[in-house]
Formats: sequence, C-alpha cells, structure tokens
Amino acid sequence: MKRFQFKIEPVLRLRTFFEKKAKLEVAKVRVEILESESRINAHERELEKKAHALVDEMDEGVSATRLKAYSDYLKGVTSSLASEKENRERLEHKLIKKQKDLVKRSIDRKVLDKLKERKKEEYYDEMLKFLQKESDDTIILREARKLIS
Repeated sequence: MKRFQFKIEPVLRLRTFFEKKAKLEVAKVRVEILESESRINAHERELEKKAHALVDEMDEGVSATRLKAYSDYLKGVTSSLASEKENRERLEHKLIKKQKDLVKRSIDRKVLDKLKERKKEEYYDEMLKFLQKESDDTIILREARKLIS
C-alpha cells in the first residue's frame, strides 16, 4: 500500500518555520518590555530614594551648590524615566504588531494543516474502498471457481 504524500508539504514546512520565527520575535519583544519595566522601576526607586535624601538634608540645612546638584541629578533621573517610559510604549506597539503577524502566520499554517488532514483522510478512505473492492473481487473469483469445479 502506497503511503500518503502531501504534495504541498514544503509550503507547510515553510509556513511552520515562519510561525516559529514570529513566535520568537514576540517572545523577544516581551523580554525587551520586561527589561524596560525593570529599568523604569529602578529609576522610580532611585528618584524616590534621592528625593527622600534631599528632604532629610534640607531639614539639617543644605548649601546652594548641594541643592543644585541634587536638583540636576533628579532632573536627569526624571528625564531617563520619561525616556524609558516612551521606549516601553514603543515596544508595546511593536508587540501588538508582532502578535498580529503571529496570528496571521498561525492561521496560514493551520489552514494547510487542516487541508493536509482532510486530504489524508480522503486518501485513506479511497485506499480502504479500493482494498475492500479488491477483497470482494477475490472472494467472488474464489466462489466462482468453486462453482465451476
């Protein structure tokens, strides 16, 4: 009995490859978002820590140059925080695009998978019918020979 062969198997393999590639891209962007959120949290903790330190120093009395240094540092951290938040937002938009691409690639692959399964079932149904007919023919010939003998 001849084995089932799906004629467009190379196309299915290619679509499976593209789907896996899209999954990897989505995972990569998710990791980038997590790293960005980690940096945002670090900036926020640093900002809070330095703000408390400034308040403590102001209670004791602080020089103008020291106050300016604190102020400049806090502005820098605030600027870095804002920049990182923009980066995270950009990454979230990128993630949405990558997820849409992944959905499209998954649908493309699933369509061919279903086609393959349907063709496989049809092939084996036909093969079963053929074998049944062949078996029936053999039985009929055997019975005919018995009648003739």
